[in-house]
Amino acid sequence: LLLICGVLVICLDNKSSTQLAILLTFIYGTLGLIAGVRTWLRGFTPAFLLIIAFLLIFVGTFLLGSNKFGVLPRNIFTEYGQEFGFLLESLILAAALASKISVLRREKEDAERITRTSLEEKVMERTKEVNEALEQLELTNSRLAKMSREDGLTHLLNRRAFDEFLSAEWRRSLRSKNTISLIIGDIDHFKDINDRYGHLAGDDCLRQISLAMKECIYRP
Repeated sequence: LLLICGVLVICLDNKSSTQLAILLTFIYGTLGLIAGVRTWLRGFTPAFLLIIAFLLIFVGTFLLGSNKFGVLPRNIFTEYGQEFGFLLESLILAAALASKISVLRREKEDAERITRTSLEEKVMERTKEVNEALEQLELTNSRLAKMSREDGLTHLLNRRAFDEFLSAEWRRSLRSKNTISLIIGDIDHFKDINDRYGHLAGDDCLRQISLAMKECIYRP
């Protein structure tokens, strides 16, 4: 279509080719105006600038065409209306492009901020889970360590703990050149208690004795 119009413009005389060019520009402005209105109605706000730009071309071409077709007299507005329209269109389209770039940049920044926030929240959540797991593991290890050094019946320190303390105190005495003492206790007639009252009573007896030892034996 553009090729045919170009040939017609070349073949026609000056007045006719000018009128044809004005008609084509008028059609261009009309189509651009329709496209801008449809885009604006779809919710794209910067399309309002597109509407203004093509409206200026439409008005400028209308004034020029009215002059060339003899409807309006010749003056600065009817003679250069189309040029003014194209100039203002270029400025407005540049502003629309800048607005579009700004919108895209803002959307990109929003998307990056949302992604960064989401990642930070996931990292914080994961870190919290890891810390809770470590705390639980530390607590479990502490309980296991305590259970491995404690007698299950009397809740007194067992032979393993005794060996550790004895080794540590022995090295301390060697360094400080001090003596250490060891108290050994025995429960008289404990076998008779087991034989007469049963092992459950014997276990209860051991617990009572261990409780009494905890209450009266302490480190000064």
